[in-house]
Amino acid sequence: MAVKLKWPWLGIAIPLFLISFIGYCAHFFILSNFLPTKKQLWFEFSLGMIWISYYLAIYTNPGKPTPGFRPSKFEWENFCNKCNNYKPERAHHCKACNQCVLSMDHHCPWTMNCVGHKNFAHFIRFLFWVIETTGFLLTYLIKRILFLWNRRHMPNYFVHKSELIFLTILTPMDAFVLLTISLLLL
Repeated sequence: MAVKLKWPWLGIAIPLFLISFIGYCAHFFILSNFLPTKKQLWFEFSLGMIWISYYLAIYTNPGKPTPGFRPSKFEWENFCNKCNNYKPERAHHCKACNQCVLSMDHHCPWTMNCVGHKNFAHFIRFLFWVIETTGFLLTYLIKRILFLWNRRHMPNYFVHKSELIFLTILTPMDAFVLLTISLLLL
């Protein structure tokens, strides 16, 4: 069952907010307090790869049959009345994109684009980088929580209140994104 949003632009706005809020708040308020520079750079690189692959998944046309396409003599003839053109096998017409899509997988409300022949790799890369980055982040958020819990009897001035607040907010958010994207990929 596909997700149909009342305001389709929310399909882009929600992931943009989640990537920005979780990624940059975690780096600024938590990771920068204890993580070595090399690992912070890796985290920022992963975050950058999320942005690039998400952009490409959104703006790469999923692929459409060439105008005037005709199946060979022994192939099944499948005609699209909306595009007024024959379409090859595994091509389907998407009402949202208003075109036939080659090797259509699905129309993704989170990219406002179909996932098809030309952008499938970008979409899978996006999912991979989200899982890799949120998994990396969740590992270090949990390590930081355990570190702070084990030192809970120390004076309060060793811990920034902003770090505790963002640990409380970002850990379940990050875990939720990791779980949902992992399930979607499966």
